[in-house]
Amino acid sequence: RNAIPVGACDRSTIGRTVRQHASKPRSEKRTMRWANHKAIVATAVLQVVTGAVLMSPAVFLAPWAQAFHLAPETVRPEALPVILGFLTALAYDYLYAWLLSRQQVGTLRDSLMLTVALWVGVILIADFGHLSFARIGWQGIAINAIVRLVNGLWAGWILFRWRPR
Repeated sequence: RNAIPVGACDRSTIGRTVRQHASKPRSEKRTMRWANHKAIVATAVLQVVTGAVLMSPAVFLAPWAQAFHLAPETVRPEALPVILGFLTALAYDYLYAWLLSRQQVGTLRDSLMLTVALWVGVILIADFGHLSFARIGWQGIAINAIVRLVNGLWAGWILFRWRPR
């Protein structure tokens, strides 16, 4: 009674998409063409370097350490936080590149506005909640927010300029 005619799926968008996907070779189906992997890695490295510069004794180390209840002279660079920082930057940059490929981002301004929207809507809220719960001072929250915004703007600029076309 409610049978669908045999040829009905062939004329639908879903039918075309399934047939197009099925006709591609297996190696072509699982590629990540939406990502410029070199740009993503370069952006993650730049974000780690930017974080190191901003968290240096000459810039934000003393007020940041004070907000986190640490003595600035006891804060030493270590390998594990740098590696974790690089991996989280890499994850953020892949997510950002994926969002750029899925959204209608036609201009650099749109890309930077996407960065600000992510920063305000996700990153800032999560950091504020987490850091205020840990009783971190306003200076520490502000410094973390600035570092994250600068790194997000790097991602927005570089990944938009070097996105696959």
